[in-house]
Amino acid sequence: MTADEFNETFALCHFLPGPNIVNLSVMFGSRFRGIPGGLAAFAGLVGPPVAIVTILAALYARYGEIDALRRILAGVSCAAVGLLLSAVFRMMMPLIKRRDLIGLVILAAVFIAVGLLRLPLPAVLLVASPISIAISFVVCRGVA
Repeated sequence: MTADEFNETFALCHFLPGPNIVNLSVMFGSRFRGIPGGLAAFAGLVGPPVAIVTILAALYARYGEIDALRRILAGVSCAAVGLLLSAVFRMMMPLIKRRDLIGLVILAAVFIAVGLLRLPLPAVLLVASPISIAISFVVCRGVA
């Protein structure tokens, strides 16, 4: 799957009901092996974390008041933010390589609206999605 195909599939998964990554895994699995592949991808993605989180929740319920544990969890949350930023930059690279100024402007506008101005994500998507689709339509029609 190319970077553009991944970005298109990932964008579609944002509009499907449910968690985006689960949708993406089901789409990958079904792309390669149909319905059994989608089910296997879902089980493989969701099963182990559910078991791990259940065990960790039981441990946290028992030992959650320990100060060292709280500091460890704060560090883990920082690592999660780093992973999120890494994914954003990886997805942004095709836009930069194509020098897609319009795509980068829309990306920045959505980031500012949601990340800085704290506007609700559904409202931002209701505005940004039709605008980006219209721009893509105009650009594709201009190229064809």
